[in-house]
Amino acid sequence: MSSTYKTRSFCYYLFLKRKWGRMREFYSDNFLNICLPHTVFKDTAVHVAVYSGNKELVETLLEMVYGDNLRDYFFGGPAIFQKQNAFGNTPLHEAASIGNVDMVKIIMEKDREQLNTKNKRGETPFFTAAVYGNTNVIKHLAAEIKNDAMEHADDHERLYSNHTSSHDSTMLHEAIRGYYFETALELVNPEYHIKRDCEDVNRMTCFQLLANIPSAFESGYSFGILEKLIYLCLPEDDYSKNKDETNSVSQVPPTPNTDLERGDHSKDKDGNKNVSHFPSSPNTAFQKITAKMYVILWSIIAKGFPSIKDLWDTKKKHSIVVELSKILAGGDKSWQDNITDGQNDTPLLAAARNGIIEIIEAIFNLFPQAIEHENHKRENIFHVVVEHRRRQLLEYLLRTCHVSYPRLLWKINQDGDGILHKAAYKSQYSSRERPGEALRLQSDIHWFERVKKLVPPHHINHLNHHDNLTPHALFTKEHKELVKNGQEWLIRTTNSCIIVAVLIATVAFTSIYTVPGGSDPKTGKPLLLTKTPFTVFTASDVASLCFAFTSVVVFLSISTSKMNERDFRRALPLKLVLGLSMLFWSVAALMVGFAATLDITINQRLHQATAPIITIACFPVAFFLLLQLPLYFNITWFTIKDLLQTLVDCIPQRKCKSSSCIMRYQVSFGHSLC
Repeated sequence: MSSTYKTRSFCYYLFLKRKWGRMREFYSDNFLNICLPHTVFKDTAVHVAVYSGNKELVETLLEMVYGDNLRDYFFGGPAIFQKQNAFGNTPLHEAASIGNVDMVKIIMEKDREQLNTKNKRGETPFFTAAVYGNTNVIKHLAAEIKNDAMEHADDHERLYSNHTSSHDSTMLHEAIRGYYFETALELVNPEYHIKRDCEDVNRMTCFQLLANIPSAFESGYSFGILEKLIYLCLPEDDYSKNKDETNSVSQVPPTPNTDLERGDHSKDKDGNKNVSHFPSSPNTAFQKITAKMYVILWSIIAKGFPSIKDLWDTKKKHSIVVELSKILAGGDKSWQDNITDGQNDTPLLAAARNGIIEIIEAIFNLFPQAIEHENHKRENIFHVVVEHRRRQLLEYLLRTCHVSYPRLLWKINQDGDGILHKAAYKSQYSSRERPGEALRLQSDIHWFERVKKLVPPHHINHLNHHDNLTPHALFTKEHKELVKNGQEWLIRTTNSCIIVAVLIATVAFTSIYTVPGGSDPKTGKPLLLTKTPFTVFTASDVASLCFAFTSVVVFLSISTSKMNERDFRRALPLKLVLGLSMLFWSVAALMVGFAATLDITINQRLHQATAPIITIACFPVAFFLLLQLPLYFNITWFTIKDLLQTLVDCIPQRKCKSSSCIMRYQVSFGHSLC
């Protein structure tokens, strides 16, 4: 027994050191060791050789297993070879998992039976290739399965069904779950006979699974400002490849270099925005040349910046997913059932919950009537969108101005909640980009007021069944704790800013009595009064003092205010913006005055070192500003944005199409539908 373990350890040592020549010599002299398990998971030498990726070694070992050595030594020959490891995987399973087509061909030449062997999860090698997103292996094994069907005159669909499903799911489920969307786009090809409405062990269809992956779509992907700008400039397609190939999934399976989506991203009649800033299907020779040069330019840039390459790959993935969504939407009929089981949302409502505009658009383009679909709580898409704070999706739905939108907007669910009640609930999906409880409360108030404009007046005083509260009362109840936390956060922030502002004011006030360069003992006039740096120092010191005192007054007014719930929408944030602005200006003015003082003091002795010394001396204050700028920009952006939007809404000439539709509907049918 000990000698056997030593032999296995020696074999494994050779694998780890990648000594392929020694291994071939060893197994040539000890070919019976090929049949023995080498690892704790009962992997044989062939399994481990497949992991190593060495085709010559795998070919040599298989030749030994299926050659004359074992056949002469044992009656039955290769029958003694243990093909499956502890997980039930054969060498072909492992070759399919690493995506090595050449190794798959080598194994298939020696033992075609492994093609139909299932592991303990009920997966064939064909299925395993989908689990790991190896599209090329899928294509090759599909051809082998088709050849077997032709040789045995078997039904293709029945034969494929043995490979495309496991105990828990289908190949398409696994490809989507693993984010292998190119593989999924290949698998929706009708020739694979995969039923798209099949459910996995969690009772999820492929389309439901896709609708719960928001990061796979542009609308659900989290971009930085710079990332978004680069994303919009990146080309949609790769024109450097052969464009004569068709884009149809049913004719030519997609590859990483295939134009997966020509995609008409230009503005349509409803005004949907163009996500690509470059022509997606050039028609003239000049456009084709320009497009190719544009791609080449970005390819050169991407080679030097890996982050841009990753972003480009992300954009290509988004295009693939959009194409996949359109195909899956064509076979989805879940929206026809108005009452769901309540366990899983339908793809329509799941996409609405996650804010995936692409899926919503794909469904509505094929089935506009799907907008009236409801879940088990009698909630339609507007209830879900409002509850999960999907602002962009709400604007998209209102832009299309469907004839039944007013009726859907005014729908009451089984708990007596309208969309305004849904906006009143404290959401777990509030904007994560707003720091602090006060700004999150501001976000919820903005959302409530936005939804309030969409409902008729009598909905504002409508009582729900569960709490018997109006939307306003429900908002107050749900946000009571958030208001308290917002008050505490605001007090902490203002107190910290007051300390800094008072400190700056003290320094600026003291600097007036300690004039740099000294004063004339007779007249009391500064000796450097006519110097430019002294003038800069005086002006900046006075400005710093004024700004600091103003910020202190503003912050004190915040601390002494009542801090009511409605004050968090505009009054308190505006004061906070004003106070922070004054504080930043005072710090900046103080830095300028300090730099001017240093210039006066050391300019004559250390003239060349003046600039570095000033830079180093001002670094701590500049670092403080840098740390506080994100908070300042967040508060300023959302507060000013809300203020401008309110001013624009007050202009009587501006009326959106959705509002016009709602008003016409209200005048025509009254409030009976509510």
